[in-house]
Amino acid sequence: MLRNITVVLTGITLFCQIGSGQNRTSPLPELPPDVPKNADVRISLSDKTPAGQDVVWMDSEGMIHEFFQFNDRGRGPKIYTTYRLDAAGIVVAEESKGVDYMKNPVGENFALHDGRAVWKNQAEDEKAVSAGDKFYIDLNGGPESGALLARALLKKGGKLAVLPSGEARIRKLQTVATEGNGSKVNATLYEIAGLSLTPSYLWLDDVQRFFATTNPWGAIVRQGFEDSEKKLADVQQTVERNRWAEPAKQLTHNLQRRRPCQEFFKVLSFASHWIRAHFVVDARTASLSAASVHLCHPNLPEPVYVHQLSVAHQTSLRSPSTMMSYSNSLLLKGGG
Repeated sequence: MLRNITVVLTGITLFCQIGSGQNRTSPLPELPPDVPKNADVRISLSDKTPAGQDVVWMDSEGMIHEFFQFNDRGRGPKIYTTYRLDAAGIVVAEESKGVDYMKNPVGENFALHDGRAVWKNQAEDEKAVSAGDKFYIDLNGGPESGALLARALLKKGGKLAVLPSGEARIRKLQTVATEGNGSKVNATLYEIAGLSLTPSYLWLDDVQRFFATTNPWGAIVRQGFEDSEKKLADVQQTVERNRWAEPAKQLTHNLQRRRPCQEFFKVLSFASHWIRAHFVVDARTASLSAASVHLCHPNLPEPVYVHQLSVAHQTSLRSPSTMMSYSNSLLLKGGG
């Protein structure tokens, strides 16, 4: 689900994501009548309140069906997806149709035959050869597509080439005991890397079926185990914090002091240094721009450093919605 990522970095790197969290309760939408009564149901939680469902079942021909919806104050997706897998767990056929978060119609088709892959969605119309052992990263599929990828990765020893390009990797992290519906289930946290600038996480049970996903604004949890969401979220947050602790120590450095401005009223004078790069973040292409800018004023002992950052990308794995972030910071050092 990761599509062209554009990252603009100015000055100090800072990432902010504006989520879709909410404080008001959204009514839980009803399931459509064509969903089988014996389907696996997961509940979408928003601020601990049920707001939608992810439902998965298999028909007599082995086709996997998924229906995913949630209600966010009248917005939210409503998408049907079907998946057909080969013996290795690779998706050989997939079709999605419905509406996205903003209620715009969406459709996606993927087919893999004799090593040739063809896919089309609202962002791409592509083909690829020698794709027989590659896993397609979809744009509109529901949470089950993440579980399918995880199982395929585990079958392949933890690494798998993906379409359109790149490689996904998986790590088993931690197992937590949960209770619900009068039964106990061990949920294991997995980290999937290679699909975005940061890893994604999901929980599977002992037979590698989808159990949950969590994030700061909500969760999707197997029905009957909703009370386990906080325990899972706490464990995952600790894992994520620990993951970034060591790189933060290694990469953090103090900015050197710049010489004071000596010339009169050089507010419009500035030094600007740009770095542009085009690179591949595994499944999708990304571009990077970076700049360092400082402005001078005679009444200030040091330049004023202006840092800007804007990030626009589409989230990987689970959602076609666009996450936007923008930051503007003004750092004044030594000013009176």
